Formats: sequence, C-alpha cells, structure tokens
Amino acid sequence: MKKILIIDDDRNLQKTISGILRKEGYNVISAVDGMQGVMFAHRNSPDLVILDYSMPAGDGLSVAHKIKLSVKTQDTPIVVYSGRHIEELREELLPEGITEFVQKPDMEELLKKINAFLKE
Repeated sequence: MKKILIIDDDRNLQKTISGILRKEGYNVISAVDGMQGVMFAHRNSPDLVILDYSMPAGDGLSVAHKIKLSVKTQDTPIVVYSGRHIEELREELLPEGITEFVQKPDMEELLKKINAFLKE
C-alpha cells in the first residue's frame, strides 16, 4: 500500500484529504506543521508528500528543501497544495525540484496528480 504524507496546518482539510485518499487505497500520515512534516518524512519514507505552502514552523519552501536534502527522501515527489497563486510558488519551488502544484480547494486535480505518481 502506497504511503502519502500530508503536511498542512488545517486539520479539517487533512481529514477530508485523508478520507478521500484512504478510499483510494492509500496509507495516509498527517503532520500539522513544517517541522513535524520534515520529521515524519524522514522517519516514514512516504511515497509522496502533499505540502501546504503557508504553515507555522516552516513554510513550504524550507520544508521542501529539508525533505529533498535527505538521501532517504530526495526522490520523493512533492505536490504543493496551496491557496496561494501557483505561479508565485512555481518560481520559488522549481529550484527545489518541485514541479507539481494544485490550487486549493481543487480535490479532483489533487487526486489526479497523486494517482499519476502512484498508480501503476
């Protein structure tokens, strides 16, 4: 079963996304801020990370950078799921190797990107 880490400070959104992903057959882990997200990523080696950009204890840029620094998680795909304008984020995150962005609250597009990475 593929493992997905959701890093987002909005607990209601975490529950919604987790429920949808579990119905799709994924194992889901959630972190409430950037620091916890990096720790969980290194500890659990997820197959994919869903990352909010604006959070306490580490914004999306610093979290993505720390996840990509570790040999254990450097190749883990990260999908940035944010309410901020995607084009702003793209310039900041492309140097970190982040190429996938979904505008909140588009769950359908988020699921499509996740499945493209993880479904065989």
